[in-house]
Order: sequence, then C-alpha cells, then structure tokens
Amino acid sequence: MNDKIRRFWRRLQTIGTLPTGRTQFDKWSKSIVDRYNNLTGNDLTYDSGQFALAAMIVNLGPTQIKKPKRYFLKALLKTSANQVASQIFIEIKEKQKAAELAAKEVASDGASGVPTA
Repeated sequence: MNDKIRRFWRRLQTIGTLPTGRTQFDKWSKSIVDRYNNLTGNDLTYDSGQFALAAMIVNLGPTQIKKPKRYFLKALLKTSANQVASQIFIEIKEKQKAAELAAKEVASDGASGVPTA
C-alpha cells in the first residue's frame, strides 16, 4: 500500500509543461480533479475544477510554463479550505448581526415603557 502512495506522489511531483490545447487541458485538468476527489472524498465537478485550474494558470507569471500537478492539487485543496473558512465567517457575522438586532429590540422595548409579556 505504501508503495502505491509513494508512486502516486512521485507522479504528482513531476514537472510538466502547462497544457496549450483544449484536448491537453481537458486531459490534464481531469487527472487533477480526479486526484483531488480521491484524496478528499469530495465530489468536485469537472466544470468547477476546470474553472479553478484555468484561473490558476491565468494568474501564473508570464514565464512560468512548467508547474507540477501537485502545485495545482495543493492549490485546489487550499481553495476548498478558503471556501469553508469564508462560510464560517459569514455564519458568525450573521449570528452577531441577529444578536445585535435582538439587543436593540430589547433596548427599544425597555425605553418605550411598554411592558413585555
């Protein structure tokens, strides 16, 4: 089992030239998305994966024509972590806003002199 994992990581670390054609890109991105899904157990769609990978390529420097697939796999993992963290930020902010509104309602009810039931 360890030998399979070792070969898998070696294959990911090989530096390859970025895809320059649609067929190359499809094959290249599919291999990365498949590996991502196998590692995480998530079900990243090919469209979402290709979108993310295309954005990563566009943001590389003008002379960076070779990057290992492992780089892109790690970037996808980091992007997923960022999405989870962003969602947590949003949920906490919503809770804080709801608590703040509830506190304002209590304060306004007390200030108006209206007895609460």
